[in-house]
Amino acid sequence: MLMPEAHEVFVCGASCLRGVVLTAAEMNAIDRFSTVCIREENLFDGSLEDLIVDGVSDVLAKLNPKPKVIQVYTNCIHHFAGIDFDNVYDRLEERNPDTMFMRCYMNPIMRKSGLAPDPLMRKQLYSLLKKDVKDEKLIALIGNDYRLDENSELRELIGKSDYRLIEIHDTKTVLEYQEMAKASHYITTYLPAVPAGKSIEARIGGTHHHLPISYDYDEIKAELKEIEKIIFSDEVDHLDYEAKRHECEELLLKAREAVGDMPIAIDYTVAPRPLSIAKLLLDRGFKVERVYADSFTKEEEGAFRYLKEKYPNLEIIAVSRYEMRYVKEENADGFLALGQKAAFFCNTRHFVNEVLGSGHYGYEAIRALAQDMITAINTLSDMQNIVTVKGWGCEEEVCGRQQV
Repeated sequence: MLMPEAHEVFVCGASCLRGVVLTAAEMNAIDRFSTVCIREENLFDGSLEDLIVDGVSDVLAKLNPKPKVIQVYTNCIHHFAGIDFDNVYDRLEERNPDTMFMRCYMNPIMRKSGLAPDPLMRKQLYSLLKKDVKDEKLIALIGNDYRLDENSELRELIGKSDYRLIEIHDTKTVLEYQEMAKASHYITTYLPAVPAGKSIEARIGGTHHHLPISYDYDEIKAELKEIEKIIFSDEVDHLDYEAKRHECEELLLKAREAVGDMPIAIDYTVAPRPLSIAKLLLDRGFKVERVYADSFTKEEEGAFRYLKEKYPNLEIIAVSRYEMRYVKEENADGFLALGQKAAFFCNTRHFVNEVLGSGHYGYEAIRALAQDMITAINTLSDMQNIVTVKGWGCEEEVCGRQQV
């Protein structure tokens, strides 16, 4: 939905369509969403390819105004059936020459081979960028759900230079979207966005830099220094790194005083590196007791080994088992939760409602987390209604509840 001037068409069975239709409705995005329903006979009469071509073309013919881009979502059944995707898209482009077609996939059966749906979706989001003349002073930040926070040190550094930063969140038209193809440098801060960065670098040129979100002062400084190398010719510090670190410590101290001895639970949805957050907080006296996650990325290996040795009583709790639906803390509001899943399992209304870092990056991510913890301690959020909202942009009159 971040792609400007685009319309999504999901081609799949009725039961799968039910879920995505509800999400589109919650997001007030029904006007940007259509469906083509696969029926049983399509599986044995050889008409799966024709169904996509005819169905998507029919949707496009009925749309007014015509979208510049159609995002075609095929799913598991098309891979089971072994359809000819190249044939499908060649015919779609031939029949609809004024429309660009983005190949999108909702295919969870491929999680163990090739790219999982999440990184594949982020990669395909930039697949329509065409090779363009490079602008040496343009940097593109790609693959993030949220726009980079205005207070991030990355923006601060670029603001001190004659470089520009562009994200898909800044684009309102396909022409503005294409502007990202002119970037000489592509930065990813989220691991599932890396395939997108590598694909762009290979397809249209430019240099990809993976500078992941971190909650470790030394790593943050090293990544910001890497950005300095890109945009400045000298080797001096263009930020007061010690002052930034001191600001973080001051806010963390205030958060520690506000939280007191209340136990803390963290889940994998609040930020890409929950173990790094646990390490940061435990080393400063916070009572972190639980981390809800099924697995951890390679970027978390150092934090994992550190926590295992220094804080062996920290609980790691898997969340993917279906029985977890029935796990709920009896002592209501007894935890401070970082993330919606932790809030649900701990049955607490004291929680930090960030998702995937919520656009925070650099020292600013630590400051934002500390401030949000202080707010969460002093506020009772409507946890039950917030965590059941499936899509962004949900409004009270649409689904009877409002996301905070």
